[in-house]
This record gives sequence, C-alpha cells and structure tokens, in this order.
Amino acid sequence: MMRGLDIQVVEHPLEFRVPARTSRDTLTAKPTWFIEARHPDGRVGRGECSLIPGLSPEHPLRAARALQSVAASGVLDPDAIPDSQPAVRFAVETALIDLLTPGERVLFDTPFSRGESGLPINGLIWMDSAEAMLNQAEVLLDRGFSALKWKVGTLPFREELELVRAIRRKAPEAVLRVDANGAFSRPELGWTARSKCEALAEWGVHSIEQPLKPGHWKELAELVAASPLPIALDEELIGLNTPALRRGMLGLVKPAFVVLKPSLIGGLREANHWI
Repeated sequence: MMRGLDIQVVEHPLEFRVPARTSRDTLTAKPTWFIEARHPDGRVGRGECSLIPGLSPEHPLRAARALQSVAASGVLDPDAIPDSQPAVRFAVETALIDLLTPGERVLFDTPFSRGESGLPINGLIWMDSAEAMLNQAEVLLDRGFSALKWKVGTLPFREELELVRAIRRKAPEAVLRVDANGAFSRPELGWTARSKCEALAEWGVHSIEQPLKPGHWKELAELVAASPLPIALDEELIGLNTPALRRGMLGLVKPAFVVLKPSLIGGLREANHWI
C-alpha cells in the first residue's frame, strides 16, 4: 500500500482494427483506462485496467467509478479492491509495482521488466472464413512466429479441422494451439467434444483452451481424462477467488495447463497463488 499520491485516471478505449470474433461473441472495442500515480518525490507509476466485454466481471461504468474512487483517495492498495473487480485491482497493483524503488521491486525485477529481452508469444488468428484464417496464419508464419493459436467453434468442425491440416502442412514444426471458448459444449451432428479433441490431436495440436463452458467440472474432468489432446483452462478460473475453490477445481478436473490472465483473475499476486 502507498499513500499520499496524486492519482489521475485517463480513459482510453482500445478499438479493434478488425472486429474480433470468438465462438462467444464479436468484439469491436475494449473499455480501457490508465491510472497514473505521482509520488511526492517525483516517481511515477502507471497501471492499466482493460475489460473484455462479456467476459470480465466488471461493468465498464462500475470499473470507471472504482478507478475514480481510487484517484480521489490518493492511495494505492490492491487489498482494498474487491474480488469482483479483478481488472481494477490489476491496475492498482501494477501502478504500485511501477512506483517501487529498484530495491523494493526484487520479485518483479526480470530482464523482460527491464526492457532487456522479449517473451515468446503466440501469433493469434482471429475467427473468419477458413480461407481468411489460413491467410492470417501465412502472414504470421512469414513474420517469424513459431507458435500459432486460433479460435474454433463458429465454423463446422470439419472445416476447422481442414484448416488445421492446411496449416500443419505449411508449418510442420510450428506449435499449434486452439481456443474453443466453451464451444464444444454445443452439439454438432457427428461429433462429440471428445472426438473433436481426438481429431485435433492426430494433427499434432499442442493443446486446446476451454473446450467446454465454465462451471461443468464433472464433464470437464471426464473429458480431460479421456482426451489425448492436453486441455488448458481459461474462463474456468474467473471467480474462483479462494484457495478452497481453486484446489477443489484443480483436484477434480486435473487440467494440463491453466491460462493466467491477471486482469480476469485479480492481478499478479493472484496469478502467483494459482501457480
């Protein structure tokens, strides 16, 4: 916690150049605010609050009010932000970390945070027609990405599987990941969630994120146990804010991976609790 700060909030909505489709909905913008906290000694800390419409627990108006309340208080205290506002907490937490002196920032002092190295990331393919998605993949591969991830669940699965085959033929060594955003919960003639995972595994897909909708732990556990394709959990983590809930879910479902998004789970400290 740090008191006696001059805190300003700047609204800066991020607009997608191209509407971003998932199996859940289509995004055109992300409501976003930056907070800037000035210490009396001249240090400045900045944090970001960015929401994913339809997924983030916070409503934009509520998030904006919470940020203005933080600014009026002159205090950065992540512990004072409720679990129901994870993106606001992340903004406060990152601004506070940014204000720490080098000696205080030991846990967060890495080559990446110092701007000395990068981090490997997925090249992300947004939902579109199969032809357009293949074009996106080719552009990303030409740019040097060795790992690709794309959204599945809006096209007939046979078309999506053919896309996997086409990308695999073009990039035999690439790491391929897919994200269903819960779409495999919907019935599709001739396919089950398990058979879809089996088909993807045959083409060397690394993993699939959130094949089933969140909250169906028993069905998810059965799929994890039966699927040859490793399963990662994403939306499933949102709202599991106590050690008991987290251990209960992980112990039952036993996923291969968890995808930690600080603005959805409450910040870097909460991500570390998950780890």
